Amino acid sequence: MILDKLVNTGSQIAAEDGRTGTCGHILTSCARSGLGELALCVCLLSGSGLALAANGAPNPFSPYIESRVGYDDNVLRLPDGTEPAFFDSASPTYFAQAGLGAKARIKRSRQRIVAAIDLYHREYEEQDELSHTGGTARLDFQWRAAERWSGTVFGAYDRRLRDLEDQLQVSEGLRDTRTLGASAKYALTNELSLELAGAYSDIDVEREFDLEVEREDLAVRLARTLADDGVVGFEARRLERTSDEIGSLADFDQVEIGAYWRQALAPTLRLEAAIAHADREPVDSFSEDYQGVIGDLSLTWDIGPRFALRVTGLRDVGNLNDELSDFALIDEYRIEPLFRASNRLEFGLSLGRQERDFEGGAGTRRDRTNRYGGNVLWKFGAASSLGFELEYGDRSSNRANREFEYTMALITFRLGLSP
Repeated sequence: MILDKLVNTGSQIAAEDGRTGTCGHILTSCARSGLGELALCVCLLSGSGLALAANGAPNPFSPYIESRVGYDDNVLRLPDGTEPAFFDSASPTYFAQAGLGAKARIKRSRQRIVAAIDLYHREYEEQDELSHTGGTARLDFQWRAAERWSGTVFGAYDRRLRDLEDQLQVSEGLRDTRTLGASAKYALTNELSLELAGAYSDIDVEREFDLEVEREDLAVRLARTLADDGVVGFEARRLERTSDEIGSLADFDQVEIGAYWRQALAPTLRLEAAIAHADREPVDSFSEDYQGVIGDLSLTWDIGPRFALRVTGLRDVGNLNDELSDFALIDEYRIEPLFRASNRLEFGLSLGRQERDFEGGAGTRRDRTNRYGGNVLWKFGAASSLGFELEYGDRSSNRANREFEYTMALITFRLGLSP
């Protein structure tokens, strides 16, 4: 399912102004963080996109800038009264983030190139060790050959802060992911197609003991297109994880065989569903195997012009961003109602629960996490908006020092700069 998202969808990327002065400033500030190449791509995308737009073609370049200011009363996700081992304080903190980026689209005959990038820098007031510069970049080449062949070749890079919710000893550190992938699809008939897709990821995790991980993902799909932009198909998939000595206890080989279905059941109701049987075999002989059902379900219902409702459910197996040797069965549910007061103003709610049962290794840990949130979004341009979000979360666990609760507030300002 991760492979589907990598191959079939582009990134949703933050973006910024391509003027020379802006690029020069970003290049200088990002060079110290090892992201100078990403900043250079922003400038190149700016120049190529503006040049194409100037020639009278449909605007292929969509930049924007973004600024965020937030507050988190438990950013380290620690139990009440716990002192952090690698930080001076666990106090509530304010944080601020500035970002820029761009997305460019180039079409030549039947071929298409889509390039997207975003950069950001975030500063924390109390836990300054968490301050960092990160970003994402992705380049897709979508090709067609003859009448029946099509596919995608892509490369992606992602640099972000490690997830702080599942660390035994919370410490600062960044996670770098580099991915290369490709797919090739052959149309057997006007409605039936056969596709082969693969991706390779190289992951570096900075922590008290650095971790290097490699993931290989290969899938074969037989799909049939349906009415109303629908599709139904069968998929066989193999996922392999290998790592250095420190992380080798979490290595595994997983095979999935299943089916998926995406279709509009009615003009206002859309269904997306997938189900598979997974056979997961860890390399470590002391860890448990897993054989069982995984899948996801999403229903989106537009209830008239002003109301919408989305309901999602997920069952998966994983070892939490490759950092734990014990794998968990993950069940997650979410309800998201939306009210459109006008074409420019929206109010949303989010109610979610995640339950995790760790069956590999120790096999006794069980976590339950609830998250409740609300948001307001005001759109004042085609790609400009001002938003406010508020979220409360709590986790209960039968494992010591794994429970926590937090409240987070966030204000986001985004300004589109399309020429």
